[in-house]
Amino acid sequence: MLKNLIINRDFGLLWTSTAINSIGNQMSIIAFPLVGIYLYGTNAMETSIMSTLTFLPNLLFGSHAGVYTDLHNKKRVLVVSNLANFFVLFLLFLFTVTHTLPLFVFYAGIFVSSSLGIFNGFAFFSAIPFIVNRKNLQEANYRLEITNGTIQTVGPSLGGTIIQLLTVPFAMLVDAFSFLAAGIIQLFLPNQLQAEKLEKKQTKYWGQIKESYLFVFRHEILSPIALSYFFVVLSIGLFQSLQVYYLSRVMHLNASLIGIVLSIGNIGFLIGSILSKYLSKKIGSGKSVILSLFLYSLGFFLYFIASPSSLYFIILGQMIISFAPPIYNVNVLTMRQKLVGKEMLARAAAIWRVLGRGMVPVGALIGGFISTIFQTRTAILVAVVIGLIGLIPVIMSKKLRDYRDSVD
Repeated sequence: MLKNLIINRDFGLLWTSTAINSIGNQMSIIAFPLVGIYLYGTNAMETSIMSTLTFLPNLLFGSHAGVYTDLHNKKRVLVVSNLANFFVLFLLFLFTVTHTLPLFVFYAGIFVSSSLGIFNGFAFFSAIPFIVNRKNLQEANYRLEITNGTIQTVGPSLGGTIIQLLTVPFAMLVDAFSFLAAGIIQLFLPNQLQAEKLEKKQTKYWGQIKESYLFVFRHEILSPIALSYFFVVLSIGLFQSLQVYYLSRVMHLNASLIGIVLSIGNIGFLIGSILSKYLSKKIGSGKSVILSLFLYSLGFFLYFIASPSSLYFIILGQMIISFAPPIYNVNVLTMRQKLVGKEMLARAAAIWRVLGRGMVPVGALIGGFISTIFQTRTAILVAVVIGLIGLIPVIMSKKLRDYRDSVD
């Protein structure tokens, strides 16, 4: 493999497959809650349960999935998880479009699909250092985020339009075929995507999980990031579980308008992707991470003060929220790929899944409870407060504040 080239054949295959997956995922992000709202008449709590089930597998299976992915060939994990996800979402589409699927089975399908996505995500990001030279990792992650930012920008509008024209379940069908296409492309990846140092019989799962947690939480750079990410993602889970419900029921937007508003707001993904490398060079990778985590609370606050007659606050808030992930992802992913050995990459990523996305279900349940007892707007304000509390560990870490990537 020509690892010294950023755009080599193998990275191109990975890049193409994740782009296709991202397009499909944008369909389901809008489709899943709208299936509940329009076809099942779900309330705020029932809608938030969908978000809970989307992220709960991260908490339940994240650590074990990380060990499994480190132990096994990344190509095999990628292909199998994608093809299995195609099968699950295609069945959900068939049964939903014929109105023969009970709500609890729809919930179960979301849970299974999300569980498969964990393995796919770990395999994807831990495969990158096998096919990209170490000095090119930040550039590779930067290019992935630009692609993702572009898709995040146009995806919601496309999804909203498809839903408006063809009905909600067809957005899931697009996502299903994106998994099929990605799996087929990944069949052409090289077979040797596995760390040679890690032997399957060396240590039991729990021992390997413990080893990875000790490594991360003893690390002066990774530890404060993991702790802050825990709280910030709790606030993200609270917010995201109610976002579509808030736009639909509080802001009184239809599916097409929701897609348009989110697409305009998601321009922030593209802007953030383009500027992520510049920010890293200008203020350092550590400060870029701190800034990205703060932007979530700022965006949530603009949602909180918005009204149906002031949708520009929603659009601006969405721009700020979407500006944050690419800055965070490029810097933190590159940090992990450089500070963690190849034999532990998936396990380290699993910690972020468990302490990060694994907290989304908790945040979603909190959001559903607050929205039911008080108001949806009150739940958004709680998300703001939790996000601000989460900034304390990263702000207090001088090592992180001073950290600059070695290629900067």
